[in-house]
Amino acid sequence: MLALCGENGAGKSTLMKCLSGVYQPDPDSGEILYQGKPVRYTNPNDAKKDGIVLIFQKLSLVMDLSVAENIYLGSLPMKHGRVDWKKLYSDAQAVLDKLGCPASPKDVISTLPIAQQQMVEIARGIGLDDIVQAMIGRTLDGYFHKCTAEPGEEVLRVENLSLRGVYKDISFHVRRREVVGFYGLVGAGRSEIMETIFGVRRPDAGDIYMNSKKSSIRTSVDAVKNKIGFVTENRKEQGLVLDKSCRENIALAKLPWISKGGFVDDKATYDIYNEYHDKLRISSPSSEQQIVYLSGGNQQKVVIGKWLTTEPDLLILDEPTRGIDVGSKSEIHKLIADLAESGMAVIVISSEMPEIMGVSNRIYTIAQGLITGELTGDEITEENLIKAITITESAKHA
Repeated sequence: MLALCGENGAGKSTLMKCLSGVYQPDPDSGEILYQGKPVRYTNPNDAKKDGIVLIFQKLSLVMDLSVAENIYLGSLPMKHGRVDWKKLYSDAQAVLDKLGCPASPKDVISTLPIAQQQMVEIARGIGLDDIVQAMIGRTLDGYFHKCTAEPGEEVLRVENLSLRGVYKDISFHVRRREVVGFYGLVGAGRSEIMETIFGVRRPDAGDIYMNSKKSSIRTSVDAVKNKIGFVTENRKEQGLVLDKSCRENIALAKLPWISKGGFVDDKATYDIYNEYHDKLRISSPSSEQQIVYLSGGNQQKVVIGKWLTTEPDLLILDEPTRGIDVGSKSEIHKLIADLAESGMAVIVISSEMPEIMGVSNRIYTIAQGLITGELTGDEITEENLIKAITITESAKHA
């Protein structure tokens, strides 16, 4: 068995697709020898006939296995040809302790609450600390990055925002040079609140203030004019035009400023791409590479860059590291901290408890369409987060 490891965008999937007939390599780029004979597959069926099949991996927990088995799935410690259960549980406990996860290595995944399942997902990602270090070229000591600057003046203030059946009486504020996290279970209303601030939804009541001025944000165009950027949860359907190039995608939000008479200033799009390609360390063969062929991490960098071109005062990121590898996650975390320290106000929505704790200066908890808590400093603990998002119906209507 041979393992091929590399950071997101390094070319692992592309190489495997060439070997299995999904892609055809350039005719003069070398050769593939299979069982001692040169082969060149024009489609996956040809490769399959020879016994070569590409199986795509989708990260997910195996609900009927234990926490420890999930963390080290595919790399269980062995002794005398059998699983070394003592070492497995010991190693898993060390990772869980590092993350502050209360789950036991022997717990079955299906018996855990969602929040702890999410922590096991993270534990699985960092449980093999030597493989990951080799992949990303650094240790995980600095995996999470938090803005350390002193918060400045208020950028956003929301007062009693309500949308019938979705959320009610939402009030909060965000200042320059701070990252404010919103944490809650899926369906709690987090994304819907941010979509309202960005003009995608219309509230029934409440007020939004940007830079101390009451704002009438009725569309996303209004939001952009108010210097708000929004990295949506679903980048492929809502953040990118997949059949367009990296250059075209990263310039999308800037089009009103670089177009005249219905024509786009192409030179301006190249300048934008070159600037953010360097700033965000986007890995792409060229500016004209179709965005669909970039790795998840690099696609996300393009989406973030798209909004940075508008020079926003407030940047909202909904699940900013979903579906990207551990190395790219760390890069995104550092970028978030850097943006805040440069003077931007940043909101992060995340379902991953370690992430929201690791990047946020303050955290608002959301449950059943209500803000149920505001945590800062030493108050930001797993116990407090879980307690805050677990409210009863009686508390909801109190």
